[in-house]
Amino acid sequence: MGETTYVEEVISKEHMSRIQDTVSGKISEDGISDGNVYGTYIHGVFDMEGVTDVIVKALAKKKGITLEKASGMDLKSFKEEQYDKLADGIRSHLDMERIYEIMKKCGGKVMAIELENVLPSEIEKRSFEIITEELTQNGIVLDSEKQPVIKRCIHTSADFDYAQNLVFSENAIARAKEAIRNGASIVTDTQMGRSGINKKRLEQYGGQVYCFMSDEDVAQAAKKNGTTRAVASMEKACERNEKLIFAIGNAPTALIHLYELIKDGRIRPELVIGVPVGFVNVVQSKELILTLEDTPYIVARGRKGGSNIAACICNALIYML
Repeated sequence: MGETTYVEEVISKEHMSRIQDTVSGKISEDGISDGNVYGTYIHGVFDMEGVTDVIVKALAKKKGITLEKASGMDLKSFKEEQYDKLADGIRSHLDMERIYEIMKKCGGKVMAIELENVLPSEIEKRSFEIITEELTQNGIVLDSEKQPVIKRCIHTSADFDYAQNLVFSENAIARAKEAIRNGASIVTDTQMGRSGINKKRLEQYGGQVYCFMSDEDVAQAAKKNGTTRAVASMEKACERNEKLIFAIGNAPTALIHLYELIKDGRIRPELVIGVPVGFVNVVQSKELILTLEDTPYIVARGRKGGSNIAACICNALIYML
């Protein structure tokens, strides 16, 4: 039940209704009446035939109307009748036996687990079919050129956010493919990223995959200069006299220093894949790369990414050749 708040400027006290609690005997002023209008917080008051009968008779007497030939209605029974009609309508349009069967299995904690029968050689193909189906269901249409990269990121991570957060500079894919065809090598910031790249396929075009993070000279340079190995490994990459693609999936410090090297004119990457993952300076490092005007890039905006994502973007580009 609600509670009426009396405001003298709105209605006079005489219009307040008095309600008595038959259990406690407490009388409270709840609801109002004014002429032929009556309001109460007692729910279902008109569902009881006795109440409506008294009210209707009182109104009839006041209006001088006879109710000898009038027939009443049990509103409660009427509602139950309508509920039954609704239930019958639902049953006629649903397979109720199947629903009861499912409910019974759920109640007994026996759920049918259906496994897809997919050959090992067909698993990747089936995965991409599922990705395509779910993208279509969500009304997401991918650019035809970028589609292989985006779908492989989703395939690697099972995260459909990559359909929205990957940013490509103009002609990034075309320029990256051309660089790989011309023998460009790939520099990663983790051994994991290096391991995930298809090196045999890349070698067909004359390229290699480097990760300098574990090199002794990189460790010594980082210690001497008070920097991280990620920064020192980017410095070492500058010494390579060859076309390079950078795939950064872990260290934002590597991406930040790479940005500085590019701005200083010390290196001109064929492509920057900026997908470090984490919280500290991750978003900022990616936004710096997005400001580069003459450097092709593929960047996963936000906190998501990782060495696996960096590697799968490289593979997607290689497989497109």
